Amino acid sequence: MDLLTKADYLKVADQLTAINPRWQKQVKKWGQAMRLVDYWVDEGFRAEEMDFKRAHQIALNNEEKYFDRVQEIEFSLPKREITNAVRQLNNKLECEVSIYNHYTVTRL
Repeated sequence: MDLLTKADYLKVADQLTAINPRWQKQVKKWGQAMRLVDYWVDEGFRAEEMDFKRAHQIALNNEEKYFDRVQEIEFSLPKREITNAVRQLNNKLECEVSIYNHYTVTRL
């Protein structure tokens, strides 16, 4: 199975759009931070499965770092921008998972 790179995780964040253009930069930063949390959660899981304690600890530290960043950004954004960004991110990720699952099944 092909593993996703950090750049693959971040592609989705670049597609997020704010309701008000004034918040576009912050929404994009929020999306990037959210996707980096996801990336480090997955990296931590892989490291734990392979019993790489140091790599697992690095992943946990980075996960916390980016989660803190998500919270800081959310504090500065209006609620409707956060709600909109969450909805967009979920929709894009569901679409990606469907495409990835279809691709994986057809390759088998």
